[in-house]
This record gives sequence, structure tokens and C-alpha cells, in this order.
Amino acid sequence: MKRGINYEAWVFRKCCCTRTGYLLSIGIRIDRALCISGASLVVNSSWKNPSGEWHVGYKLVYELFTDTLTSRLKKERKKKWDEKHQEAIAEAVKCLDEFDKKHVKVEDANLKRAREDLQNKVDFLRKQADGYDDKGPVIDAVVWHDGELWRVALDTQS
Repeated sequence: MKRGINYEAWVFRKCCCTRTGYLLSIGIRIDRALCISGASLVVNSSWKNPSGEWHVGYKLVYELFTDTLTSRLKKERKKKWDEKHQEAIAEAVKCLDEFDKKHVKVEDANLKRAREDLQNKVDFLRKQADGYDDKGPVIDAVVWHDGELWRVALDTQS
């Protein structure tokens, strides 16, 4: 159980870690809460919920889209990511080159550590490109039982 500021207790009811696409669900009895993503959630007062229990979770957007749309979005996001990533690599290489020009002989222990840190940054950034894996955006979900049916609301704004 976890307590938040001005919130009733949050009771963790179930958690699916199988990567099968089920919602992570937390049963809560509140009118206002933080979603899994950290966004603020305000429950619509017109929603009928006799039990007052809301299940807050998340869903990966790509799991809701067609394969064609997912493929297109991944390509677009990868292109943007590559541009930013190449800029970061270029900046790191520039810093390392400037350091090498400024410090021709690196014998001091602090300078050795500083150069090693710069080199590690370059190496890390270059290695990151190989491990790129776009899981896609995450959207918050609220699930509740209205007395007759299970309902779900997805917050696409957060």
C-alpha cells in the first residue's frame, strides 16, 4: 500500500509482467490521482461507478495501432532520434578533440580521468545507436465497472 499527498491509499492489486499486452492495474478509490506516467488524473464526474474503484494503468500505443501505422511511426521517430543522436556524438567528439588539443601531455591523474570520461561518453553514444529499440509512446488508462459493463478511458494527452 502506498499513500500520496491528499490521496486515499493506493492498493496494488495486480501486475502483469509477461509482456502479453495486459494493462498494469492498480485499484484506487479516489477522485484525483497521479497516473502511472506521472500525469495528473481527474476522474470525470459523469462516469457511473457504484463501487468507486478505479483501475489505473498504461498501454503501449503501438499495441493499439496497425502494423503499417506502427512501422511508419517507428521510421519517423527513428529518423528524428538519429538526427539528435548524431548531434550528441558530434558534440562529444568535439569536446574530446578540444581536450586533446589543449592537453597534449596527459600525465596528471585528474586530466587522465577527465579524458577517459570524455572518451567513455563518445564510446557510449556510439554504442547506443546499435541498441535503439522504440517501444513507442505510453498512454494512461483508467478501467472501471459501471455496474453493468467494464469501461476504459485512454488519456492520449499525457
